[in-house]
Amino acid sequence: MIPLPKHGRVFVVGGVSLTQARVGKNWLPTLVELRSTYESQLVQANYFEKSPFTWITLMIRYGLVDSPVPNYMRVSRKSGALDLSIEIDVSQILGASDDIVQKIFSAAIARALNGVRPKYDVPEILDVCAAGET
Repeated sequence: MIPLPKHGRVFVVGGVSLTQARVGKNWLPTLVELRSTYESQLVQANYFEKSPFTWITLMIRYGLVDSPVPNYMRVSRKSGALDLSIEIDVSQILGASDDIVQKIFSAAIARALNGVRPKYDVPEILDVCAAGET
């Protein structure tokens, strides 16, 4: 079994712009908060118990459409990471309130984590904003 990375996280999330839209100042703190919430949910759900990966990286792409499912790479043999990305429509979050941004990011994270269920037989992860956990 591949050990956890040196940073000790099982879920890492970030964002990248596919357009010339300016990233909002509240987006990164919102992603950090959601990362911690989803990470604890992944651990409690034993998400990695039967999976061939030991941790997940998710890149949220600020683009022009909302992807219903994530793109994913092969599981890294060296690091044990499953690299995911999912696109969201940046026009929905430009100038939006912190609550709206959090709900959109949370829905995208839940879609990405649940998008790999058919291939890897992992437990369902609930949208924490829809479930009222944040």
